[in-house]
Order: sequence, then C-alpha cells, then structure tokens
Amino acid sequence: MRLYAILLFGLVVCQRFERGLETSSAGPPTLAYPTSVYLGALERGDQAEGTVEVGNVGGAPLVIQDFRKTCNCGNIEAEENGAFSAVSEIQVPPGSRRLLRMRFVVDGPPGGAVRQRLGFRSNDPNHPVAEVEFLVERVVAKPTAWPEMVAFDRVLVGTPVTQITEIRDRADLPRAVKGTEATDPAITVERLRPKGDEAETENGRVVMRLAVTIDTSRPREVNGLIRITMPDEGRAPLSIPVSGRVEAPVTCLPPEVFLPRKTAAGPVYAAVVKMRSFAGRIEEVAVQALPPGVSVETTLLGMEAQLRIALQPGEFPAQGDVSQREVRLQVRVETRVHEVVIPVVQVP
Repeated sequence: MRLYAILLFGLVVCQRFERGLETSSAGPPTLAYPTSVYLGALERGDQAEGTVEVGNVGGAPLVIQDFRKTCNCGNIEAEENGAFSAVSEIQVPPGSRRLLRMRFVVDGPPGGAVRQRLGFRSNDPNHPVAEVEFLVERVVAKPTAWPEMVAFDRVLVGTPVTQITEIRDRADLPRAVKGTEATDPAITVERLRPKGDEAETENGRVVMRLAVTIDTSRPREVNGLIRITMPDEGRAPLSIPVSGRVEAPVTCLPPEVFLPRKTAAGPVYAAVVKMRSFAGRIEEVAVQALPPGVSVETTLLGMEAQLRIALQPGEFPAQGDVSQREVRLQVRVETRVHEVVIPVVQVP
C-alpha cells in the first residue's frame, strides 16, 4: 500500500510538471521559471555560475529584457548553440526554453550563505516583473595566518628560537582549530590560547596562537610547512611556510674536499675552501692535525678566510681510517676558539 502511494505521488508530480510545459495555441506568452537556484557549498573567492532555465508555455513569443542584478558581476549571458554570450534581451518562442547565466564571486564569512538575485521584465501580462535568487548555501574558506610565514633566517647552533604566529578567522562564529601538523621534523608547534584582548581585523578574530620552534642542536636547513585544519576550510588547509638555517660558529664551503678535481688540463690535486664565521672577525686559523701528504695555506679576509688544501697522492692514506683523512683546525673568532674538521677524500 505504501509503495502504491509513493508511485501515485510520483505520477501526480510528473503529470503536473508535464502540464506546466504544455503550451497554449493561443493567448499571450506565459513565463515559466524557478524562483530559486541552489548552488551548494562553494569556496570564498570562487566564481559561482548561476544558471536558470526560462520557458514559454504561452501562445506568443516571450520577450525577456531589462536585466537587473544585486551584484557588480558582469553581463548576463544566454546560451545558444551550446555557447553562452552576453545579452540585453532574449526571445523565447512558444514551447521553448532558454538558459540564462549570471556569474559572481563568492564572498562572505565562512559557514554563512550568499544570496544574489537576477531580476528582469517580460511581456507576460501575468509576470511583467520576475526575479530568480541564486543561493550559495554555505561558504567555505580556510583561515589566515599572521604573519603569513615564519622565517628564522640564520640561527647559531645551540641557540633556542621561537616565533609566534596567529590564526585568524572571518567566520561569524569562529571555528575551532582541529589539528596542526609540521612537515619537517625539525619544526615544533605549540598551541597557545588567544590573549583575549586582540582587536578584530579585516582577516577576522584570533582563534589560536602558535609558538613555532626549530631544532638548533646541529647545523641544518629547515624548510617545511605547518598545516592547519578546521571545519569548512575549503579545498586545501592553511599552510604556513617555515624556513631557517642553523649554522655552526664557523662554516666551511664546501664542508669536505674531494681530490683530484678533473679539468681539461688533467687532474688537479688542490681545492679552495671558503670559511665564514657566524658573527665576528676571524683572527687566526691554526692547523692542529693534517693527514700525510696534505698541506694547507690560509688567507684571512675579515669575517671570512680562504683555505687552499693540496694533496700529494703518493703520500695520502686513501684507504686509511677516517680520522687519518681529516684536516683539523682551531679557528679564533675574536675571543672565542672553535674546532673545525674538514674531511679529505681521494677519488679515483
């Protein structure tokens, strides 16, 4: 019995729909159109395409003109032969339909709705003025970060460093942060409560503060992202770039020497290493230990020094212990002395 009722209801709806499309052989034009078009959930900043079908179920040509919009969003377009083009007026023969399109940019607080309306006039005596509402049922958008990126630049090894970034949200009802994830294991993120006295900005109110720390226990390059997830964030979560370079008190470039170097003139058993201090003038470079067959010449250049490392292949222990193939130096930067080790590798 219940199945019969459902089928009967569907039959009645279909019959009513078909009767609504029936045309009168005589009489004035009759406009048939929906008053609302639902566009679902869209991301803030997207271009929504509101398309509406208008039909003529009367007995004379229908003229639609004088388009009005509630947004500053370009021309109204009509479809013809599979393509849309700008129009100021369209005609719909009896028993026919035409598609109209209005495009607009989605803007508004996350979680809210956006409504834009298209109005027009027609020569239907019963509907001289008509209006269609396009409804974006929910705006989705990711939050913003301030500052937008965390840059530590150069950091001396062993120095604790932390920066604070704020997560801001434009939603009418601020959303809670669901998760934070760092893509680089050297990045640590601690979630802090908002202070409570931050003023609301054009990017919304502060919903969370993040304390971002990088591991400075050894020299390294830090380059990663902090991904923030929260409800209705859109196609991709908020990503905050984090960068920095942890440096030793004295850095050597290259950090190790491979000899000989291949050149057009033949193998060269010498290389130049550039030494740079993190801060301060290099006052002295003292050789503490050299592998057999290796010599070092030093030139001081303020905060930098230049080393020329040469190798005698017959004397160098190419297969010896690693410690026997290292140049060990003591570098005095102003009043501090630092130990520097440069490995030397003989290649075939």
